[in-house]
Amino acid sequence: MFNKKLITFRKLRSVNFSNFGSDVLNASLPSFFAAPLPCLDDLIIQYNDILSSILDIHAPVRTKTVTLRPAAAWYSEEINSLKKHRKRLERRWRRTQLPADRQLFIDQCRAVNDLLCSSKKSYYTSLINDNQSDYKLLFKTIDNLLHRKCNTPYPPCNSPSELGNKFVEFFSDKTTKIRVDIDAAAPFLSAPEVKRVCPYTFDEFNMVTVDDVRECGVKLSSKPCELDPLPGYITRNALDTLLPFISKIINTSLQSGQMPSHLKVAKLRPLLKKPSLDHTQFSNYRPVSNLSFISKAIEKSVANQLISYIIKKS
Repeated sequence: MFNKKLITFRKLRSVNFSNFGSDVLNASLPSFFAAPLPCLDDLIIQYNDILSSILDIHAPVRTKTVTLRPAAAWYSEEINSLKKHRKRLERRWRRTQLPADRQLFIDQCRAVNDLLCSSKKSYYTSLINDNQSDYKLLFKTIDNLLHRKCNTPYPPCNSPSELGNKFVEFFSDKTTKIRVDIDAAAPFLSAPEVKRVCPYTFDEFNMVTVDDVRECGVKLSSKPCELDPLPGYITRNALDTLLPFISKIINTSLQSGQMPSHLKVAKLRPLLKKPSLDHTQFSNYRPVSNLSFISKAIEKSVANQLISYIIKKS
């Protein structure tokens, strides 16, 4: 028997993006962003709160009990149709007990099995050929084929909250130790003698345009973060409506030279450095952070301008 689980979800595919965009433009967001000198933190708060409330209208959170079955990416609608037809033939044969109906049922079973095998073969062949340089995905695929579970264990704790607090304490102490070591080594480090002074000075960022944000926005939205007010699917499809507001936030950040405090928060996940290491030792883990969409957009805009300036002046 398969286990059952209560899940929460949103029906994102049913969102009408024309109506969604209209609600965004008819909300208080445009008038608030039209202010000449808005507070950067207030912009972020308004952006997150208003978009979250609009999302709740178009795709409210729902709950459902689902049966946990193994995922099959190779399963297609054609296979499902043949299986339904096989079931109908089986019921007819059991009702009539005729040899002809039994033969039809056997032939349909063979057709289903042949299609299953060919679909699996085609899917995994294409997956391996298209990702020959992605060793992580290849090993994961092999583990799935061999039914090997790769659940990452964590150090033993009484509760998830206790485990999270211990990871936070360990990573905080590690950061503090690194800073103390750097400060202690500073007096013994002599500054290198500079014989040539750089004649160039990068003292001002250029304001980004909507097209600049669109260019990097599509890529950044492919990896959403739980801290974002909108899922990645909604952000990608409503990007044209959101671009003026995102551009305003980025330009305000570049003008003020500040990163909003609300965007300095990341979703952290501890990962084991190597599979062979002892999973009970906190020192064998490294933190991987996932930033919000706008935080990554600001970082990308700054990086693009710095790299462009260095290349131009080199």
